[in-house]
Amino acid sequence: MKKDRFTRLQRRHGKFVLQSGTSYIAFAKDGVSYGLREFEHANVFDFKKAELLKRTIEKPDLEIDIKLLVNSNGKPKAV
Repeated sequence: MKKDRFTRLQRRHGKFVLQSGTSYIAFAKDGVSYGLREFEHANVFDFKKAELLKRTIEKPDLEIDIKLLVNSNGKPKAV
């Protein structure tokens, strides 16, 4: 498993999404329930909150990665 390394500038000012396979994690309006959705419906977090959520959501069949949200050709993309 490749460990993503983010620079200090990216961690402080970047936006991140949580990815599992080809789907992204999105939370319901109540803030407790979550599910796997398409990229357009994913929630965006800062790095500290994304790390905390990744540690909180621990399921054996669900591998979660933190991906950096960037703009590529004017469209948001997770890398």
